[in-house]
Formats: sequence, C-alpha cells, structure tokens
Amino acid sequence: AACGFMRFLRLVAQWDWENEPLLVNLNDGFAPDAGSEVLKSFMESRDRGTSPHMFIVTPDDRDATGAWVPFWTDRSHPTEFALKRLVQLASDSLSLLERLFGLQAAGEYSAKQMAPLWTALFQSSPNEAGLDVILRLKPDRAVLGAGAGSRGSAKIYKNLVQTQRLIVGMNPIAAFAGEVQNLVGHLFQVFYDPFRGDWLGLKWVPNALDPVPLRIAVAGFAMPLQDQDVDQASASKKARTTKEAKRGFLVVPNLAEVCTEIEHIGAGLVDSIHLV
Repeated sequence: AACGFMRFLRLVAQWDWENEPLLVNLNDGFAPDAGSEVLKSFMESRDRGTSPHMFIVTPDDRDATGAWVPFWTDRSHPTEFALKRLVQLASDSLSLLERLFGLQAAGEYSAKQMAPLWTALFQSSPNEAGLDVILRLKPDRAVLGAGAGSRGSAKIYKNLVQTQRLIVGMNPIAAFAGEVQNLVGHLFQVFYDPFRGDWLGLKWVPNALDPVPLRIAVAGFAMPLQDQDVDQASASKKARTTKEAKRGFLVVPNLAEVCTEIEHIGAGLVDSIHLV
C-alpha cells in the first residue's frame, strides 16, 4: 500500500500537466491508437483555451462527436494555482515519506518516536503557499483540526463531560470556508484543510484587481478609482472602451472591506488576518 501511494505521489509531482494528457487505462479499455487521438483532442482544446489544467481521460470520456473530453476535471477544477499547490504538496510529501522510511529502516527511532513525524504528511505552512490573505483560526474552536493531530489542541473544560462536546457532522472550518466562498468567491480562491488545519488562505482570482466599470454585479466590496490613479495599461479592454471608463467610473476591490466582513462572519473563529 505504501509503495502504491508513493507511486501516486510521484505521478502527481512529476507529470508534465501543461504539455501532456494523462490516460487512465481502466480495464484496458483504450484502443491501440487512443494515445494519438487523445493527444489531438488535448492540443485542440489547449489551442482554444478550454483545456483543463489536468487533462485526465479514461476509456469512457468521449463526447458525441468522438472527441476525448475529461469528465473528472475542467478548466476551473482544479485552477492553475490549485494544481501548482497540489504538485508541490505531492512533491514535499513524497520526499518526506522517503526520509521517514529511510529512518524506519535504519532503526534510528522507535515506533513511539516515529509517530509524531508521520503526522507531518500533507501539512504545509500558509506562509509558503503563495497566498494573498491568510486567516489564522483559533485552535480551540477548530475542533476537527485539533482532533486530527494538528499543531493546536482543543481545550476540554472540567465542568463538561467529554461526550457533550460531540456534535455529529459539525465542521466549523468547512462551514466557515463555505461562507467565505459564497461571500467573496468572485474575487478569491479559498484554500483550507477541513481536518487538521488552523488557517484559511485566499488567493486573488485572475484579473480580480483589474479596474472595471461600476455596475451592480461588481458593486459589492468595490471602491472608486480616481482618474489620476487609473493605470490604463492594467485596465481591462472592456473598461477602456466603455462610456463609464472614459468618464472615470472605474472601481477596484476594496480589500479592507473584504477583511472586515470576513472577520465579522468569522467572529469567534478567526484569530487574526494577515495580508501577504
């Protein structure tokens, strides 16, 4: 099992996702010439700008025209940034596993001493994740994060029976991340660990900071951009050619307002907010 897991991590970490499709040959269902056909479909979708960042196909992934179209991934799932994070995590986890197995084989540590080292798998520091905003969560409120071997530990009060703390299906981190996604999903990608994380990260979506004309769809969390501050080189083509842009009614995201609202809906769970 461990060998198979390491082969999977190596595949994710080392595959050339940008230039090669991945064929998952379930039950030997691919015809001998399927590789060239899949590559042709991959190149065509990439030229159109519609290719998923992970082009993974099985023998069943063909559309009505006969073209190979991934069923499990699309252009936004995963995003380009999410794929980079996935590749980095796979690479780091593979290196750690190799070191741990080496230590175990050498007998340098006892099983008890090795136990806390294994919990480091898949844990990453938000400071190294390429994020734009980091929300630090209170470890005593992130119940699942504390219960699954995270760096924090949940506080158990003496006047409560431990069974009273069990709330089936309650996941405060996932619930909070869902609220944040609904609130600012048009501006940020949201990253978190629903099992043992004590932080939540936000990454600007592509072009989110471009000045755009003021309209209802972008009025939330927007602030005006004065004419003298407009960088016409970064303003979108649409913004430069509309009547509103010529009159100076351009807006950009108001990060301070975003952070204030997130802090409000995360009251009791959010410990601090850091801009990277």
